[in-house]
Amino acid sequence: MPRNRLLTTLSIAVAVFCLGSASAVLAQAVHGGAVIQFESQGAPLTIDVSARIGQAGPTGIFRIGDGQDWNIGEVTDLCVIGDGAGVAVTITQGTEFPPGLMLVFGFYDAGNQGDGVPLFSPEVSACDMAALVPTVNFPVTHGNYTVAP
Repeated sequence: MPRNRLLTTLSIAVAVFCLGSASAVLAQAVHGGAVIQFESQGAPLTIDVSARIGQAGPTGIFRIGDGQDWNIGEVTDLCVIGDGAGVAVTITQGTEFPPGLMLVFGFYDAGNQGDGVPLFSPEVSACDMAALVPTVNFPVTHGNYTVAP
């Protein structure tokens, strides 16, 4: 009997350790892509993001475009507050913004209620944007963003 109890205890310890590791990997992340229609006759805007906090800090890629103009950037900061995420991006290439420009975008994960994206700003921090996102955002026309705290 003691040997079975030891095996059971070890199995539970390994399971708890694995669950703890899984939550650490998923912590502080936002992923997804969506189409947002700002104007009834204008071209829709597509915004794709894959950002997370890794061992070396924030990492990821960001893309924004309307079919004609586009920009790609590297994630330089990420802050998640509840269902909102603020992502700071440094533009690396594109047709609309100059390389080196830093912008902060917000993403809102509302589950089945419809996600949202606020306008970008170069003047706020990623955490300020994450706090703002649930109250001020444009609804996603097609697509989904997943925010993991």
